Amino acid sequence: MDFDPDTARAPLQLEVSDFASADHVVALKQREHFPLLRERFFSSLSIKDFARVEYWDVHDIDFMAPDRALPLIEQRLDDLMTRLRGA
Repeated sequence: MDFDPDTARAPLQLEVSDFASADHVVALKQREHFPLLRERFFSSLSIKDFARVEYWDVHDIDFMAPDRALPLIEQRLDDLMTRLRGA
């Protein structure tokens, strides 16, 4: 999988309805995304909702090049799919 910055889209913003309807929630970097989740959804989500988030600790492009991050994401996704198939 090659990263092409010319065709890549910006990440989509999570909405309360997305979170509420999700069976599983993944965020790539806890240190970055947990504070954003707390700030944006504190009044809308419960402690149990916040505990449902699985963090993969994959760094953004400012700390990890895409050629390192994308294979890591792919591996984490494979692991997740294996776990979900076994559930």
